[in-house]
Amino acid sequence: MRVRVLSSGSKGNTTYIETEQAKIIIDMGNSCKYVKEKLGEMDIDPNDIDAILITHTHVDHIKGLKVFLNKYDICVYCTKEMLKDMDYVNNYHFIDSDILAIKDMTINVIKTSHDTPSSVGYVINNGSSSIVYITDTGYINKKYFDLLMKFDYILSLDLDKEESKEENYPQEIADLLEERKIARQNKDYSKSDEIRDKIYSLGYEVKDTREGQMLKKL
Repeated sequence: MRVRVLSSGSKGNTTYIETEQAKIIIDMGNSCKYVKEKLGEMDIDPNDIDAILITHTHVDHIKGLKVFLNKYDICVYCTKEMLKDMDYVNNYHFIDSDILAIKDMTINVIKTSHDTPSSVGYVINNGSSSIVYITDTGYINKKYFDLLMKFDYILSLDLDKEESKEENYPQEIADLLEERKIARQNKDYSKSDEIRDKIYSLGYEVKDTREGQMLKKL
C-alpha cells in the first residue's frame, strides 16, 4: 500500500491511501486547494479517488469536504449520524456494518470514543498488509485488540495521555474552556470546534477524554 499523511493535527487531518486498484482519502480536514496540491505532488488526479472515509465530523476532519465535493463527485463513507452534520453530501454510502469493501481493499470499522454523536476508526487491509487509522479517541474497546495486533502501520493515533488538568494557564483560556464545556453539554459541536480553534490560536491544544477536557501547551 502507498500511504501519505497530507496533514495531521488541529489544523486539519487528511490522509491518502492507495493500493493497486483503489485510491481513498480518510477525512478532509484541509482546504480543497491544499488537498488538490498535495495530490498533484504525487501525480494523483482527484477525479480518480474512489472514496472519502470520514472518522467524525469535527471541523479539523471535514473542513474542506464541502468545496471538494462541489468539484469532484466522490462517494463519502459515513454513518447516518455523521451525515446529519454534512447535509451537503449527496453521494454517500452508510457505514452500517463492521466490514467495508472498496475494490481490492477490505476495511474493518472500529467504533471509537469521542465527543461527537458518532466516531469511527479504520483498519485498511490489502493482501498481507494492513494499516490502522484511529484519531481523537479516549479508549479502544478490548473486543478490537486481536484485530489491532495484526497491523503493519498505525496512523494518527491520538490516544489521550495522562496530561494534567491543573496546569497554570491564563484566565482567558480558563474562560474559553468553561464556555466550550457548556457548548458540548448542549451538543453545540460547531461552537465547541470554534472555541477549540481559538484556544489553539492562543497556543494551547484541547483534548477530550472521558474524564473531561485536557489542556496542553503547544
